[in-house]
This record gives sequence, C-alpha cells and structure tokens, in this order.
Amino acid sequence: MLWMKVWRPGRWLRPAAMAAVVAGIASCGPTATRQPVAAPPTGTAAPPNSGALVAEAATSPSPETAAAIGARDEPPRLATAKPSAPYRVLMALAFAAESQGNYELCQELFAEASVAGPASSFELHNAAACAARRGSVERAFDYLELSRQYPDAWRVDILLVDPDLEVLRSHSRWPGVVEATRDNRRRLFQGHSQELAETFERELLELEGRGEVTPEQYRQNSRRRKDRVRALMKQPGAVNTARDYAHASYILGLGEATPDDVFAAQIAARSAVRLDPKSKLHRSTLARTTDKAELARGKPQKYGTVTRVRGGRMAMPPVDPSVTDSDRVAAGVAPLAEARRAMNITNAAFFDAPVRQAPVAAVGAAASDPTDERPPQIVPSQVLEQQRTHGAARIPPPMSVRVQMVKRGESDIRTAVKMCVDRRGRVMEVRLIKRTGYDEYDQLLLDMTRLWRYRPLLVGGRPAAVCTTVTFIYRQS
Repeated sequence: MLWMKVWRPGRWLRPAAMAAVVAGIASCGPTATRQPVAAPPTGTAAPPNSGALVAEAATSPSPETAAAIGARDEPPRLATAKPSAPYRVLMALAFAAESQGNYELCQELFAEASVAGPASSFELHNAAACAARRGSVERAFDYLELSRQYPDAWRVDILLVDPDLEVLRSHSRWPGVVEATRDNRRRLFQGHSQELAETFERELLELEGRGEVTPEQYRQNSRRRKDRVRALMKQPGAVNTARDYAHASYILGLGEATPDDVFAAQIAARSAVRLDPKSKLHRSTLARTTDKAELARGKPQKYGTVTRVRGGRMAMPPVDPSVTDSDRVAAGVAPLAEARRAMNITNAAFFDAPVRQAPVAAVGAAASDPTDERPPQIVPSQVLEQQRTHGAARIPPPMSVRVQMVKRGESDIRTAVKMCVDRRGRVMEVRLIKRTGYDEYDQLLLDMTRLWRYRPLLVGGRPAAVCTTVTFIYRQS
C-alpha cells in the first residue's frame, strides 16, 4: 500500500496519507510502509431497534474458500466504470476501507479513483495491493500491469518491499511487472537532470523511513539536499526541463521546509508550469506550493490544498474566500467542499473513532443464489449490527460542526439513516431519514456507513438482502 508519511517531532504519522494525495506527491512515488494510528474515540453513536423480522447469521467461508473466490475474480473494468464520488473523496474512503481491513471495498474504491482522478499509477498500485491482501492474485496483477503503463510507476524499491505484494512475488507474472517498472525509471532519467532525479529519489526514500537513517540524520541530509537544489537553481543550465523543476519543487517542499525553501519551491513549480502548462500535476504542485507560501507569509491559503495535524486531528488552515472553485479547477485542484469532505472522512476513519476489523477468515461472501429475486427483507438493526465485520459504529461530527453546535447552544444530535445490504453483506444503499441540521455531518454519515460490511444474513436458510434503520446519537462532551 502506498502511503506518504509526514514527520512531526518525535514520531511518524500515517494519517497524512490524504494530505499526500492532496499535495500531488502520490504521482511521484509515495511510501509503501503502513503504520496504523491509534486515536481515542470522541462522541457516542448508537444504533437502536427497527424492523420486525428475525434473520439467521450465515457462517463465514474458510480462508482457503475466500481466497479461491477472490483469485478467480473477473478482470478490472475501468473503461466503463462511472465513479460514484469525486476523486479525493474516493481516495479518502479507500484508505479508510484499507485501514479497516475491508480489502474488497478498498480495491474497488482505488479502482474507481483511477477513473475519477489524474492519470497515474498510484491508485492502481493500491488497488492491486488490496486485491493481493484479499487473495485475488490474478486481479492484483491486472491492476499492477495496467499501472505500469503510466510513466510515474518508476519506484522499483517500493515494488520490491511493499509487504502487501508479498503473495505476488513468486508468480510467473511478477518479473514482467518489475522489468516494466525499471523501464519507466530509465525513461524518467533520460533527458532530465540525473542529479535532481536521484536526489528526489533519495529524499523520498529517507522520508519514508526506509533509508536506514534516524529522524535526525534525515533532517540533516534533507537540509543538505535542499541547499544543493537551491544552489543548482542559481546555476545556468543546471535545471532545464519541466520535470527538473518539478523534482526541485518536491525536494524543497518535502520534510521540514523553511519559509525560504517554500518560496523557492513555488518558484520551481511556476517554472515547471511555464515549460509544460498542460500538465495538471505541475499545476496542482504550483497550487500547493502557493498555499504553503501564503501560509508562510502569515496569509490565508488560496486553494485549500494544505491540511495539518492540529490537536490530534487534521485541520485546514484558513482559506482566502475570494478564490473560487473555478480558480481551483483551473489550478488542477479540487473544489473546497470536496477537500473538506475528504478531510472529514480521514478524521473520522483515523482520529475520531475506533474501527472494527474482522479477521481475514471472516471477510468473504457466503454462496448466494443469483436467481434469488426476493425484495430486501426488513430486520431489526441490532440483528444486522451483530453481523457487522468492518467499519466504525461511532461517527462523531466534524470539528466545524461541533463548533457550530456550541454557537447554537446545542448539546446533542440525533439522526437516522435507512441502510440496505445485499446478499453478500455489502452496503448497497444508504439514505438519510432524518437530517442532522448540518450538511457536513449528513454527508459524513453517508460516506462512513458506506464502509460498513456484514456477514451475510440467512432468511429461510438462504442469504438475503436486508434493510434496516440505524439511529445515530452524538452528545457534545
């Protein structure tokens, strides 16, 4: 699984994964390491009774059966897929599903994101990792081989160490994937500054914690690299192509960058856009470095690309209200509401509530009858809750909603959603029955309940699609 870790004093933090996607670093090779973050829960949520039909629980298949089911999955269907949400939202949901061990869903969400977002290998590599984790070896290779068609799939080191791909390395298709990645790396280094490319590669390696250096050594090495890049930018002919300037911008902006580093990164990104104005990646990099530069000057960011960990959760620094979503689209970044929605999902998944993760043996689908056309059966919510294998039942509102609650003098929120689950235990419909009065919280409830997964319920001895009503109660502490 590809993640970007961001150093904070004393520890490495994994939940900056979404920030990495926001920053556009994903397309240039993020990390393969995986470090779950434990965070204390806040708020309360409770699903009470509803419905009136008693259902039986289907037994889960053995690990061998589940692996066999996954291994013969149909090949990925990317060309005709219609994304169900914006790119950044899909990425946030995919990382959340992966953190909960819901590998089938995270595979599908990453594949969706590959259609909805920029043309890069990042999403397809992660889809392959999720497929491999659930035992779907052939599908994992389908995704990997497709991802190698993108020139940004050049990180051979990640391919060889990603633990999620371990099951693939003895397969006959593996050498071809490795060789295609090496070809991409050779092409990347041709026609561009080899020193900048190698420096960027080393910066990523150490930042990801895989360069056999301590955090303090990384700081010192990164400082030397940044100073060298700034010196190269002053030398005539040392930095020439758009890719050169992009590498320079990334190196200067990664890790513990000083304000001068950020300003230099912005200059480099502007040069990359000037030389290759059609590149959405370069434009989004310029937007990101512009936001960092504005914040370094003590001003609001323009585009909303910067999120920071504050008070144990991700927060978005102030954004210039005069910048429109049309400006953001032109700059190659997401509308502000989409950025906030993705951040809310990340906070809910990694900071606000514990998740329920089933053992791998429990993550399969019981055999279902494709000719079974019975309409969804109504069941009590507690019956369905007993079968939940993935997802957090506690979904507190975003911090912005909590602040509004204080201003309004409200101490609790009660709401209800209708949820329908298919015969395999997958959520197929979620809709609000009662709104919370806060649009951001309404959307977050719909997004996070989409990640829930259940063991199939038996009705009359057969797996059945079921519906129920789930009530959420949040009390402000």
